Amino acid sequence: DFVSRAPQDLDGKPRKDPPSIGCYEE
Repeated sequence: DFVSRAPQDLDGKPRKDPPSIGCYEE
C-alpha cells in the first residue's frame, strides 16, 4: 500500500527496516 511503500516512516525518518505491524497502516 502507499504508506508501507513510503520512503519515510510515520515519524518522518528515512526507512531503514522493513515495515512492522503497528508502525504502518494497511
